[in-house]
Amino acid sequence: MGKYTKMSQQVLEKVGGLSNITFVERCATRLRIHYASKSKVDVEAIKGIEHVVGVVDKTGQVQIIIGPEVNDAFNDFLEVSGWKPTDDRPRSWRKSLKRRALCTGSRSSATSAQLSLCRSFPL
Repeated sequence: MGKYTKMSQQVLEKVGGLSNITFVERCATRLRIHYASKSKVDVEAIKGIEHVVGVVDKTGQVQIIIGPEVNDAFNDFLEVSGWKPTDDRPRSWRKSLKRRALCTGSRSSATSAQLSLCRSFPL
């Protein structure tokens, strides 16, 4: 049982349970939980959970700000929820990754249409 086990149990309940989760990921400071139904997510209740520094509510996901120990929180959440990491990221996220790689990587091999896309949609 890790430091973030209780927090993970509470977050799982407040996001509508495992059946409402479509994807789980983390960044440098946030646990990002993508959900199927917004109506099942209680953002205000998540804000009151111990170890939660803040919450950002975005379309299709809730970002729970933990801080630099987010990896521990992520691992505890995976254990508590039973979520298995996969590469089934939301389609819009995969497209964004491709564009980000193109627009921040080497542009020498990019076509003019690809470069135009980078200018049209800044990162």
